[in-house]
Amino acid sequence: MNSAKRLFSLFICALILLSSVTGCKNGGNDVGETSENTSVTDAPISSESELGTETEPGTDTEPDPEPDTLTWIIEPGKFNSDSDVQPMYAENGLTLGISRFDGKYLVDFSGNIKCTDNENYMYYCDICDFIGVDPDTYKPAGHMGHGGNYFNGYIYDAETDSVWYWDFGAYSEEKNDIACSIVSEGIRRPATPEDNVINDFAFDKTGLYGIMVNSKLVVPFEYDSYVRFSSGIAAMRKDGKWAYFDSTGKMILENIYSPRDEVINENGESDSVPYLPSSGYIALNLDGKWGYADLEGNMVIDHIFEEARPVYCGKAWVKTEDGWGVIEIEKPEIITEEEAFEIMYDYFSTWKDIEKSDIILNGKGFYGCEGYGFDVKKEENDWSAGYFFVNYDGTVFSPSYYIE
Repeated sequence: MNSAKRLFSLFICALILLSSVTGCKNGGNDVGETSENTSVTDAPISSESELGTETEPGTDTEPDPEPDTLTWIIEPGKFNSDSDVQPMYAENGLTLGISRFDGKYLVDFSGNIKCTDNENYMYYCDICDFIGVDPDTYKPAGHMGHGGNYFNGYIYDAETDSVWYWDFGAYSEEKNDIACSIVSEGIRRPATPEDNVINDFAFDKTGLYGIMVNSKLVVPFEYDSYVRFSSGIAAMRKDGKWAYFDSTGKMILENIYSPRDEVINENGESDSVPYLPSSGYIALNLDGKWGYADLEGNMVIDHIFEEARPVYCGKAWVKTEDGWGVIEIEKPEIITEEEAFEIMYDYFSTWKDIEKSDIILNGKGFYGCEGYGFDVKKEENDWSAGYFFVNYDGTVFSPSYYIE
């Protein structure tokens, strides 16, 4: 009897054990077996996946738009590939809403050609970004002259670990924090009469540049050329290629980009530079193919164009194998007239006792820009104002031109 009970108990245990093993095998999806209910969340998650990994400069995980998915304002081919389109600038390197076309006309982002009655009508000064055409009538305007090019005045003296600034024939040590600036590397030596400085010392520049933030060198002296900061972004060249840095000194686009057009000077060196940011985007040349990145270094449009120009108000001229056209990357928000007025008032009121009645909306445009023109009253023998323009994004600039 006891033997029979023991045999029955062993039989029941065997059944339970067999059922457990079978259930684990079917529910566990062993290698070589599949289940329609398998979930990707069943897979183990590595610590890198959980925490995320830092993206390399200039890389992007999102698919890039192809030419046939772009939003075209002007389809490529309206202007053939033999034509040339170059950006126009206002003060401080601000891109305008109109471009140079074949060096003698102006063309807006709707494809309208200006100054067509005289082939030598359009004059543009690359030094001071002056356009010799009246922005209202597109008739000739005179050039007011300029003071020449400015250069980077900060010099780092490694021997004393100090930064000096050259201005009006003298070197002065920079005591305040340098918030963010490109700095030249220099070697200090006794001054000679040929240096024409009032100090008893001078500097020989090594030809290399770095970036200082809060008076600390954050980008070493490894770059032999630069393009100044604009919209918080600067470009620097090493080994013939360009990299982009933000205002913290972080490289946002790696050292692989080519300049606009390769222009070789008499010393056999490249004099070309890349484009700086405009309206939140950077036009990039990667070995002859062009695309666009945002100000964080993410590629927005891959390198699919034969040529590309800076963005203004969400639009840009690009060239495909069919010719030139205009794409729309985004539709930016344009400030209201009331917002522009307040921006104009704040622009002056921080340093000048000005009344709001001194600011008058005049309705003037400025070379195809989206925004608002203002006349600001002048005070005799004190200061002068005149015509100012508030761009679509709130940027203020003071157009300078006069009619012949």
